Amino acid sequence: MPDRTANMPFRFCSCMEFRESLGKRAQDVHLLLLPPTANVEINALQQAVAIGLQKSTREGFGLTVTEAMWKGKSVIGREIGGITAQVIHGKTGYTVNSPEGAPFYIKHPFNDRDLMTAIGRQAKEYAGTGLSSPGSIKTTWV
Repeated sequence: MPDRTANMPFRFCSCMEFRESLGKRAQDVHLLLLPPTANVEINALQQAVAIGLQKSTREGFGLTVTEAMWKGKSVIGREIGGITAQVIHGKTGYTVNSPEGAPFYIKHPFNDRDLMTAIGRQAKEYAGTGLSSPGSIKTTWV
């Protein structure tokens, strides 16, 4: 069986570094490599997670971001491309532009469950009204 991580050394390394940066909380973080056809598994994971994380190096409109938001999850995304139009910093999630940013904002809402719930609720509302209407898609992406 071929090694699926052979062509992803940076991604694998950055995930491990991210996990190590969480210190004691790293035991609660699980990294999975799933094929693009794993839609049932991905949906189940998105339903179960507390926070969505999208650390793309380049991105147009990240459907995974909107999917997580629609499921009422706060999203932490890299401040790049279409993610900045989807994630409203401090309202529907957080955008980051440094390796230290993601762990900082992961810890932030975990220390305040009411905040995490409020951000998730706002993310779901924004995904349903601000991102899904044909008019918003046309004005934002066309």
